[in-house]
Amino acid sequence: MHALLSVVEVMFTEHMTAEELDEFNRRVYHDTPTVRADDPEPPGFSVAEQREGFAAFTAFAGGIG
Repeated sequence: MHALLSVVEVMFTEHMTAEELDEFNRRVYHDTPTVRADDPEPPGFSVAEQREGFAAFTAFAGGIG
């Protein structure tokens, strides 16, 4: 999934101006809180949730083309 997101990001940003790219990076890659080993999983990161997300994407992507 990460590889796919990387490709989408490149396609989305390749024609941006420097200012647009800076704004995009600020919005997407803002500071995140420090995660400790004893912290609970963030929402969406359990194995079942990841599978559900991938199934939703493949259902969507299957209709493209």
